[in-house]
Amino acid sequence: MHLQTAAPIGQLIDWVIKSIPASPPYILPIVYTALVYVQALLLNLVLNRYRILGEYNYLAALCFVLLCAWIGDDLYYSPPFFANFFMLLALDKVNESADEIGLLHSFDAGFLVGLASLCYLPTAVLLLFVVISLNINRFFNWRELLLVFAGAVIVYFLTFVGYFFVDELPALLSHFTHIVNAVTQTPVSVWANISKVLGFALVFGISIVFFQRQYYRSIVRVRNGLTILVYLLAISILSFLFMSRLSFAPVVVLLLPLTGLLAYSFSEIKTQRIAELLHILLLVIAIWVQYFA
Repeated sequence: MHLQTAAPIGQLIDWVIKSIPASPPYILPIVYTALVYVQALLLNLVLNRYRILGEYNYLAALCFVLLCAWIGDDLYYSPPFFANFFMLLALDKVNESADEIGLLHSFDAGFLVGLASLCYLPTAVLLLFVVISLNINRFFNWRELLLVFAGAVIVYFLTFVGYFFVDELPALLSHFTHIVNAVTQTPVSVWANISKVLGFALVFGISIVFFQRQYYRSIVRVRNGLTILVYLLAISILSFLFMSRLSFAPVVVLLLPLTGLLAYSFSEIKTQRIAELLHILLLVIAIWVQYFA
């Protein structure tokens, strides 16, 4: 398998993947599955650490794994998938800024978004999310704004210097013109795409309904966390403007906030039967996409 990406970190990941033995053939799928679970647990840790869901649970990890199954083969070792690891750390830094005084969080968050963009360039638009989120958590001044962008600029400065010393600048410049969002070419039926779109629309609808009902009943800390997720969801949609070809892989960037809002909805559903029916519906869609679409 070859990532076929000009992104610097993407090329590094490609080198690591090639170093994994191709035989037996199930090694790469096992590693990928483990990475999905690691990402799910990291997201669950961030949401529970700042009490965004109100109470400690594993709903976010469960919802993330189910929604990843909806994306299907497009997500398999895709650049947006690896960029998500850095966005998770950036989300953690943004939420941490509400509890700790200092300017370092602004720099760290910008630096992490810069690293994410070295995996998948369109995630660079999420610098806007960092700026807005820091302003939600506390009083935000121009120095922090500069630090956010300084963090991202330093990432590219160091990368340019490294490529310059090995005389590979043309290869780095192609990173800005050759954007790869998926590495698989598996043909997908129209019904599979329709079921995915309808499924994600359903999740979005459920999340918004319960978000509106419970938002003002939550404590300020939870409200701020939910607002940050909404802004991350809204700004992540901008990354679809830079898609090189039709693929559901970039949806994984949306899964971070969407999973948080869906898990919050499940935790606020008072009728157990409704929650169980929704869970079964999510599972049925995942099985349909994976095995029958």
